Amino acid sequence: MTQKILNFQLAIKDYLCILQTKKQNAREFMKLFLKLTLIQIVFAIFAFADNVPLEEVSLQLHWKHQFEFAGYYMAKEKGFFKDVGFDVNISEYRNGRNITDSVTHNEHTFAIGYSSAILDEINTNKIVLLSATLQSSPHVLISLKSSGIKSIRDFKNRKIMIDGEATKSAAFMAMLHANGMTFNDMIVQEPTFDVERLIDSTTDLAAYYYSNETYELDKEGVAYDVWDPKDYGFDFYSDILFTSKKEAKEHPQLVENFRIASLKGWEYAFEHIDETTEVILREYNSQNKTRGALLYEARALKQLAYQDNLALGTIQKERIQRLIDIYALLGLYKNNLDIDELLYKTSNKFHLTQAEKDYVKNKKTINMCSDPDWMPFEKIENGEHIGIAASYFDLVRKTTNLDIRLVETKSWSESLEFAKQRKCDIVSLLMYTSERKKYLDFTDSYLKVPIVMATKTDVPFVDDFHSLKGKKLGIPKSYAFAEILKIDYPDLTIVEVKNIDDGLNKVLRGELYGYVGTLASVGYAFQKQFTGELKISGKFDGAWDMGVGVRNDDPTLFGIFQ
Repeated sequence: MTQKILNFQLAIKDYLCILQTKKQNAREFMKLFLKLTLIQIVFAIFAFADNVPLEEVSLQLHWKHQFEFAGYYMAKEKGFFKDVGFDVNISEYRNGRNITDSVTHNEHTFAIGYSSAILDEINTNKIVLLSATLQSSPHVLISLKSSGIKSIRDFKNRKIMIDGEATKSAAFMAMLHANGMTFNDMIVQEPTFDVERLIDSTTDLAAYYYSNETYELDKEGVAYDVWDPKDYGFDFYSDILFTSKKEAKEHPQLVENFRIASLKGWEYAFEHIDETTEVILREYNSQNKTRGALLYEARALKQLAYQDNLALGTIQKERIQRLIDIYALLGLYKNNLDIDELLYKTSNKFHLTQAEKDYVKNKKTINMCSDPDWMPFEKIENGEHIGIAASYFDLVRKTTNLDIRLVETKSWSESLEFAKQRKCDIVSLLMYTSERKKYLDFTDSYLKVPIVMATKTDVPFVDDFHSLKGKKLGIPKSYAFAEILKIDYPDLTIVEVKNIDDGLNKVLRGELYGYVGTLASVGYAFQKQFTGELKISGKFDGAWDMGVGVRNDDPTLFGIFQ
């Protein structure tokens, strides 16, 4: 229901209150008047609600309907698109259709593409990448063990089922190139995407999503080999949402709203897999998939969507650069590409929708929790929020006019508990975790920081953290990175500490082998207290991507912070 309707209802309520103060002798007349008026009002409200104009936008998929596009189905099904004013038409793939052209020629507003969309961008300079549903691609080549194919070099002169878009996949091309092969060395066949042609030897190899066809092969009890580019060091995004540069430039708020609503749809789809599967079976099952096949696909894709514990939809500049470098190595382009032009970013000019403006006007206070002791990022000192994050929130206050008030806590664990209990509307700076997702939504990151290990000065530099089996490493209680460490390095002994000072002092006393934290916070502590006594002895792969956590029952507030 729109804000205008809500305001209309409030006006009606006020009007009725006034009427009730009229003299007793006018009551009988007013009863009849109100009866007629309220009937008219009810019809007016519903007529108004039903006729609020929605903007028609369209989404072109790069394959047939299945769980691979569930987030968009659920954004439509649950009204997330409608909430931001969209009537979305979702078109499944038709053979021979050029996905990129459908967007750049204004046939569709948005589209989903493989990583080959990057190659199209290099050639056309007309698209912008908005988000990546899958952090790692499930697109692989599969052969049966009975085929006699033992290595990639055995692909030579073999038949392969693969579509034209997939032959432009940087991951496939790089994997082949690294083994002295190209698609020209094979007999390329039009794909049918059924496993029977592989089983009856009509083809030797096929490009499949291992979230799909391997389910059928497993059911048939057929032994097969998977040729996955990831195993050869070529791991790229998949299912990239993109639009035209023209659309992004002329309608930035439309593009941003669609991106946010889509991600919300994906979050819902992955959190409600059974419900989403039923929607697909009922509304989008053009391939006649079984419930079992869709559930198999859903679980496989969820792992890839949240890989490395990154926020859903994340696109990192460094990974796009690696993809471009691969294309350059393969000789597919020689010109320089400005990655910043390729990746979508919100407009420098801050826009609020009318609903958001009304929200800010009516909202009295936004309660914010933070980490009370994590400098230089943030700290609570004499009742004030200080540090890098505090500077960001000073800008947020000025930009939005929101009254953001600090809720004082004694520890990071208490801050998270307050957020869970809704004592806080937002958390100023934190990483995504699946546990936190139960009560928070996460904005895109506004800080990205390297992760290091601090030890005594006599400890040699550590290149491989797997070598620290049995060593005690400290990390503050409730920090998200502890979950990642336990998964990636199961042999490490993770010890929770109160805060960074507690952790570093325990290292100094020999109670811990090392302390894990951010480069900035550890460096800050060294300057203040531990100069010459401790050192940085290792750097973990990746970094902490940190944004704002917003209570997940307030989508308008999330939209403002996003």
